[in-house]
Amino acid sequence: MARVDMARNIVNTSKLPPFAALRAFYAVGAAGGVRRASEAISTDHTVISRHVKILESWLGVSLLSRVGRNLTLTSEGAVFHARISDAFVEIADATAEIMRHNRNDHLRIRSLPGFGFQWLSAHLGSFRLAAPSVQVDVRMTDEAADLVAEGIDIDIRFVPDGAPPPNARNVRDVELARPYGIAVGRPDLIAGTMSVERVEDILRLPLLHEEDDSQWRAWFQGHGLKVEEPLPGPTLWHAHVALEAARAGQGIAIANALLLRDDLEMGRLAPIGPAAARGFPMQFGSYRLFARTDRWDEKNIARFRRWIVAAIATDMAQREIC
Repeated sequence: MARVDMARNIVNTSKLPPFAALRAFYAVGAAGGVRRASEAISTDHTVISRHVKILESWLGVSLLSRVGRNLTLTSEGAVFHARISDAFVEIADATAEIMRHNRNDHLRIRSLPGFGFQWLSAHLGSFRLAAPSVQVDVRMTDEAADLVAEGIDIDIRFVPDGAPPPNARNVRDVELARPYGIAVGRPDLIAGTMSVERVEDILRLPLLHEEDDSQWRAWFQGHGLKVEEPLPGPTLWHAHVALEAARAGQGIAIANALLLRDDLEMGRLAPIGPAAARGFPMQFGSYRLFARTDRWDEKNIARFRRWIVAAIATDMAQREIC
């Protein structure tokens, strides 16, 4: 009899939609778009779109409203997404828990690309020396990790002043650094340009942008110059790409001590602008480390957290620009 009762409680999986389609729809709703979902789960965006359409056909309802490039959840889609999200979080939680139990020497870290390429990759060796038994998996991503759903141990982000933290659900965070941003360019490019005696003279130079021109606008405004028109120059998306373009002499970038590494000491880059502006660098926000609240004091997470806080503090103290 007990065996019969147990059989009655087993979910009939033939009545469940294809898991790949459910996963794709969950990712689209959680990430806020198909392309962001594509990055989050490392699946081609055309495949994700196809999976969502399969799910819509299977359910017989529209889950997404598509108007031009804008994509939103329909009312049915929002309700369905909320319910399956709990299931995905529970599955991810159970998976992460059993993986931690069997692979407690692993540490999964996500980082924004600029910090990851320019600082973390150059300093990670000292953590490996301090904790040789820990297998570190570092990946650079634009999007903040969902620490609960993805089973990621640590996420490192830059949080602009006034912006909400990208990880807000059941997480704790610690400030790693609040560095100053300065305008830099290759010395021979600077020497070959007109005299830069005023802040507005920099507007005549080729500017390099990350995601948009907001940092340059804030930099100019912080030095008493309000810019009304969009600022020209290529958008290179990532800080390390903008810095590499500056090293190649393609223009002027905004950077900070953690990203510059030894560029100033080696003469690859130099500060630009009037002496008053160079002596008045700006702060745009802070680098922060995020981890789940319930895992904050786990051995390897706490170990890495203590290491990186100390390593960045030492690194910044050794630099002239800090």
